[in-house]
Amino acid sequence: MKTLIKNGTIVNHDGSQKANVLINGDRIALITADEPAADKVIDASGKLVMPGLIDMHVHFRDPGLEYKDDINTGSETAVAGGVTTCCPMANTNPVNDNAVVTRDMVAKAKARGLIDLLPIGAITSKMDGKKCVEMGDMTEAGAVAFSDDGLPVASSDVMRYALEYSKHFGSFVINHSQDCSLCRGGHMNEGRVSAILGIKGMPREQEEIMVSRDLLLAKLTGGHIHIAHVSSEWSLKLIAQARAAGINVTCEATPHHF
Repeated sequence: MKTLIKNGTIVNHDGSQKANVLINGDRIALITADEPAADKVIDASGKLVMPGLIDMHVHFRDPGLEYKDDINTGSETAVAGGVTTCCPMANTNPVNDNAVVTRDMVAKAKARGLIDLLPIGAITSKMDGKKCVEMGDMTEAGAVAFSDDGLPVASSDVMRYALEYSKHFGSFVINHSQDCSLCRGGHMNEGRVSAILGIKGMPREQEEIMVSRDLLLAKLTGGHIHIAHVSSEWSLKLIAQARAAGINVTCEATPHHF
């Protein structure tokens, strides 16, 4: 069966264009300005046509905390929003810190058959910040990266090992960038607004100090560090400087982190 999506704006990673898309079966056969014959025609006037999106930071909480979300409901929600690949964090119960849990997560997603599930394994066993997981076994089982999610790896030595091991297995590390000794139970950025609202704040340096440390460890090891949810101007300056120096670093931010 041939399907034609016409009059849409095709958006790709490197630009956009007005064109028509001809799909033959389950594959894109042609991108063209013409209007070839098709069994089904979808008029996408005023709409965007793009590849399936990738969400690299989700919380499906499966196994163990399915009352919050699970792989089936998470998959359904993802495809409803145009997301076809998801990377769930390791804050499950039990923690995704071994190949058995990783393999079961992938199998459940395949059974539902809606999205590609690429689990992010924990950096440390039980996410306690003390001992690195068996990254080789977990990578073989399907883990694509490693993160203790909302728990920063406080030990520089453990983070060094994590970056070295993940590099060896062609993977990378995502850290929650906070020096918790500076957080002091804060709930927002420390400054004029927090003072007016009477809400205990945290200085932005609690993020910037940890970002600096991880960039230096990535320089030392040659590993790939990914800085999650950047929220500081200086963090971005540090990341830009590191990239210019050839350090393997990437980063992310979502709207509420602005």
